Amino acid sequence: MMNNVFNLRRFTQLFVDHTVSNYRKYLMSFGVLMGILFLLMVYVASGKNFAISESSREIYFSIFMFIGGAIFTTGIFSPLGDKRKAIAFLMIPASNFEKLLVAWLYSFVLFQVFYLAGFYILDLIILSLANKAGTD
Repeated sequence: MMNNVFNLRRFTQLFVDHTVSNYRKYLMSFGVLMGILFLLMVYVASGKNFAISESSREIYFSIFMFIGGAIFTTGIFSPLGDKRKAIAFLMIPASNFEKLLVAWLYSFVLFQVFYLAGFYILDLIILSLANKAGTD
């Protein structure tokens, strides 16, 4: 008997399908977010020999995570705002719980993991620039 609320095979298939159909858009959005953050941090740090205080880095981290997460989550649920896309989205052969779980995994878990990794890579780059500027 097939469970109508959650089926692992059906959920996995929905997750893979969502990933394949949206990975370019998500990578582009992530690149733009990290690019804007990097340019802002380099601009602010360039006047101070690339030294950014810890409190400033925390503020950049928090603001960009909040704004980026909100925009990304809005994009995840945007098909429900258009009548034609909403009907197609709701007719996908998966339960509403599985669709919500895929959206939640992307908008909460995966976004935070990728954002955290991206921010700390940018922070490492800025800190290495600060070390180079300090040694020159």
